Amino acid sequence: MASNISALNDVFNDDPRVTIPENATFAELFSALHDYFLATTENVWRMFDDELAEHFSDELRGEIIELEVINPSRASETRVLDVFVAHGYSEHEVSLYLPIEWI
Repeated sequence: MASNISALNDVFNDDPRVTIPENATFAELFSALHDYFLATTENVWRMFDDELAEHFSDELRGEIIELEVINPSRASETRVLDVFVAHGYSEHEVSLYLPIEWI
């Protein structure tokens, strides 16, 4: 099984990724996604949203959209991993499916 996970990681690691600290807030994540898009013109926002919709709950996706659009001031106080973990997802799952690499 470990070799399958390793193979999946090799495939996904070719995809565009933003690099953020493990204690990053959503404001920092949104900024990193924005900066990546400006630097490369690759639509990492679309990839983030598509993977979020495919691999995570609608409730979690709604909470993240709220942080981005409705309540951005709360995004600067809310840690990315705290929200995913509260919804039952691991750090590994987040970086496996989303274009995020932890530092």
